[in-house]
Amino acid sequence: MRVLLVAPNAGVSLSTGGGTNLLLKQARGLARRGHEVRLAGYHALSLPDLERLHGVPLDGLRSRIRVVSGGGDRAFRTRGRVPGKPSPYLLLFDPRVQRWFAGLTDRWTPDLAIFHDDVPRGATAWTGRVRTSLYVHFPLRGRSARLVPPLRSSRTTAEAAQDAVLRRARGRLILDDPVGAGIPVAANSTVTAEVVERLWGLRPRVWPTYVVPEPLDPEPRGRLVVAVGALHRGKGLERLAETFRRTAPAGAELRILGYARDPSVLRRLRRIAQGTGGGRVVVRPDAPRSAVDAALRGARVVATGAAFEPFGLSVLEGMAAGATALVHRSEFSGAWRDLVDGGRFGSGYSDDPDLADRLRDLLAPERAGPDPAARDRASAFDETRFDAGLAEALG
Repeated sequence: MRVLLVAPNAGVSLSTGGGTNLLLKQARGLARRGHEVRLAGYHALSLPDLERLHGVPLDGLRSRIRVVSGGGDRAFRTRGRVPGKPSPYLLLFDPRVQRWFAGLTDRWTPDLAIFHDDVPRGATAWTGRVRTSLYVHFPLRGRSARLVPPLRSSRTTAEAAQDAVLRRARGRLILDDPVGAGIPVAANSTVTAEVVERLWGLRPRVWPTYVVPEPLDPEPRGRLVVAVGALHRGKGLERLAETFRRTAPAGAELRILGYARDPSVLRRLRRIAQGTGGGRVVVRPDAPRSAVDAALRGARVVATGAAFEPFGLSVLEGMAAGATALVHRSEFSGAWRDLVDGGRFGSGYSDDPDLADRLRDLLAPERAGPDPAARDRASAFDETRFDAGLAEALG
């Protein structure tokens, strides 16, 4: 079978982030079954770069997987240099992008196309003759403070203005009602599934990603807290760093690793780090995958400051490495609801004093060992479960 996997953000960007990570895992699963796979993104990194960046092994499978890109990797190379975290969806206003999607299947016609996040309007030129499905990490139509109240406080003024423009032009840019068009939908988490149900009146199946847990080293760990993710306002990293700076016990370190998506957030984080002295807060933008993996293996705590987090791949990866999850206690956080399960497999906080208390508790000397309950929970998100979702998508 020929399968086309269309990148997140309505196919615009195939680079960093959990959406691309999951798409690569889909490609791996398909190639292992002998299918021919194309990864399509208007701005896309090469397959070797994607494999290196995400640590998804494709050994022996590369001959079955190809990347198709319309505009090269320019969007990746220029990220972080423009204030206001410009939305990848803005590129859909360029007629060249929509024309590229319209002609995407002219030379290579798939048997199945799986879109990620949204279906670009240009692709509707061929979706009627190609079996199509949609995997939703979080749709453009869901970016509303009415549906997700934490978005109101986590966006800059520039981001809110961009979202307003996108909402007004949404029908010209993406297929606004995929369910009405008869396209099957799957979601990455409970949070996303509930938003999809409110938007389109259909509760999709939840098809989460997977991780591969490693054997745990029983030796005690240092007081290391790790936060991994894009450096932008919505991740709540400044709040996490400032609270850590003021309240964490002596000898503790917060290590923030993530690609520099918003330069203003990076500057503020560096100011906080410089004010701590002694390396208590370390910010490392664009850290290689090897550095991320090493940090998670040595972490006692994997933390996130995001009140809105559709899933939380970095939290799951930290749990798989034996770190205790510390996440925002929010109904709009997949990390809290799906991964930590409301506090059964980790810890949650609601405000800054609560965050400080949880940090002191988790960094206490008696909590120095790895967290086997966290690793066991991560083991439930395994490749077998993921492959079951893949088999359902293939029909």
